[in-house]
Amino acid sequence: MTVQTLPKRRSTTSAVLSREVDEWWHHSACSAEDSDIDPELFFPVGYSAKAQVQRAAAKEVCGGCPVRGECLTWALDTGQGAGVWGGLDELERAGKVRPKTLTSGDWCMANQDLIERRRAAGVSWRNLATELGVRPDTVRRAVAAFDAERTRQAVAGQELAA
Repeated sequence: MTVQTLPKRRSTTSAVLSREVDEWWHHSACSAEDSDIDPELFFPVGYSAKAQVQRAAAKEVCGGCPVRGECLTWALDTGQGAGVWGGLDELERAGKVRPKTLTSGDWCMANQDLIERRRAAGVSWRNLATELGVRPDTVRRAVAAFDAERTRQAVAGQELAA
């Protein structure tokens, strides 16, 4: 596997797999060559009023980003514990706070990995829904959507192989 340092926005992290970044990073609103956005905007410190304003400004940049989903997926996959990635801060990515901008269904979709890990660990629908701050039927619908997407991808893969 090829290893490369993270994109300029997160230069403090040592290394990531190149395919995880190269496929989307250069299209992000925060790292565009003509962007004058300070990378520190995405890493507010604490939860003071000033940090909350900074966090909101970072999320506004993310709101118009064409690769917001890829960024969020990457942050969740690599366990980014700080900063705003894909429009979510660290508490939102950890499933501790649902952002006001996301519906409960979208919140579940953004937490697919967490949901699947907790379900595999035997956590009930009701307890998992409580952890995420949504209704149990919302979690069940999200899991059904995950399964449907896996099936769709498997079928597409079989068609390409044939």
